[in-house]
Amino acid sequence: MLPTLSHIHAWDTEHLIEAAYYWTKVADQWEDVFLEMRNRSHFIAWEGAGGDGCDSEPALTYR
Repeated sequence: MLPTLSHIHAWDTEHLIEAAYYWTKVADQWEDVFLEMRNRSHFIAWEGAGGDGCDSEPALTYR
């Protein structure tokens, strides 16, 4: 049986709001860690293919 419109309006969505805050926080943390590791990689003396890739044009775009 389908819920009525009044049932839908009365539906508690707090768990969805909490989940949105949680996943936004997780995404922010992942982005912070990614940026930190990316920035730290510029201070390492890379050699070989890693060094060539780090100095390539696409890599320079994200510095």
